[in-house]
Amino acid sequence: MRPACVAFALLCAAGLAPAQVGPGQRAVASPFDLAESIESGRSIDWDLVLPKGAADTSPRPLPRCGDPQYSPCDVELMVVQHPAQAILLVQQADVRGDFFVRFIGQGDQWSFGGSYLAPLKYYPSRHGMMRVSEKPFMKVSEQGISGTGLASEIEEWFDLTLPDFEPVFSFPVQGHQYLVPSDIGRAITGFAMEDRRSPVETIIADLTVRFSFGGTDIGQMESTGIYERPPGERRFSLRKALIDGYGPTATPIGTSDFENLADLDRGPANERILTYTFSRLKEIASGNDAEAKEAIRAFLEECQDTPEKRELEEVLKMR
Repeated sequence: MRPACVAFALLCAAGLAPAQVGPGQRAVASPFDLAESIESGRSIDWDLVLPKGAADTSPRPLPRCGDPQYSPCDVELMVVQHPAQAILLVQQADVRGDFFVRFIGQGDQWSFGGSYLAPLKYYPSRHGMMRVSEKPFMKVSEQGISGTGLASEIEEWFDLTLPDFEPVFSFPVQGHQYLVPSDIGRAITGFAMEDRRSPVETIIADLTVRFSFGGTDIGQMESTGIYERPPGERRFSLRKALIDGYGPTATPIGTSDFENLADLDRGPANERILTYTFSRLKEIASGNDAEAKEAIRAFLEECQDTPEKRELEEVLKMR
């Protein structure tokens, strides 16, 4: 038996050799040995592999690797050179989620750097490495809101230079809301990227929302959120929101309006939707599609009195 295994026989029985650590630290298995052990089909007890209490605080259920009652586990090991670390992704068909375990390198030793379970339901597993302000980041997609006629996919960004392993930026990349025919339906698509022109760490998030009512397409809204992280702050925060592009000709909107557009559970008020889609609604109201015009009339009944509503009602009367 290897010397490191004398005090950690249970870990070594699973084929895992803990690193030699200093006073006050708990031995953590090498991520490479852990990945090899999982791939070989050995049974993994996360209470033994992770530091004391870490498995208890991790979201459940964790993959049951090596248990013959469940499907085998797949692993992927992602290595970051600076700061030195390795992130082990463990996937199992019986668990609706991607389980990430982070290890921090300290010479030839390893310490636990946190774990994260990204839930999955309606969308496939997506993850990748990137750089933001020359820092290593990892992005992970997970299930957002879900239910009958309701779903969203959320992209989470992790700053791998930070000691904790929690998202610093979150944004919906797709989703829909179709609850009942007599209500507003929404389909959203989003995309986020770093803005390298800014003097502070900045993320530009583009969001497109297409609205429908009673099966009729009533228009779409394209908007941009500007998220910043000044020095000393941990998370990126929404600082500004725009419509009609990203530049000097763009029109500012309230940050709460942008957040409501991205929030499928809540969403903007009908009166705001009326403003966002006014040109499309006016086109329908002045057209010859009788079914679509009836949908517009029904939608206007759900809206409070506004100048836009009155103008549309007048157009409908003339046609």
